[in-house]
Formats: sequence, C-alpha cells, structure tokens
Amino acid sequence: MEWIIVAEFDAPGPAVNKEKARLEDLALDVALRPELVVRVREESGRVFVEIHEDFYEFFQG
Repeated sequence: MEWIIVAEFDAPGPAVNKEKARLEDLALDVALRPELVVRVREESGRVFVEIHEDFYEFFQG
C-alpha cells in the first residue's frame, strides 16, 4: 500500500484540517471511504497530508 504526500505543513492547525476535509469531500464524490484513503502523518516536526495510491488517480483529475 502506497501513500502519496499531497500537502506539507510546519505544524498541525486549521490549514491541515481544511486540506484534509477538502480531500475527504473529494473522496466521497468518487464513492471512496475517506477514512481509508486520506490521512495525516506527523514526522520530524512536519505534518503531511497523504492520500492512498488508489485515490491518487481521482485526485489528479
């Protein structure tokens, strides 16, 4: 299972939540379960919003 970084932030906050919510809405639009294809990961003081590879083709469109 591959995850693709689509956004990177300096810290958790409203911008992270807004981007995650936007992607979750897109997932619903293409009949995917957001909790399975969108995630937020923190590493080395950075916050990453990632999407699953199965969602990536829809995200690109």
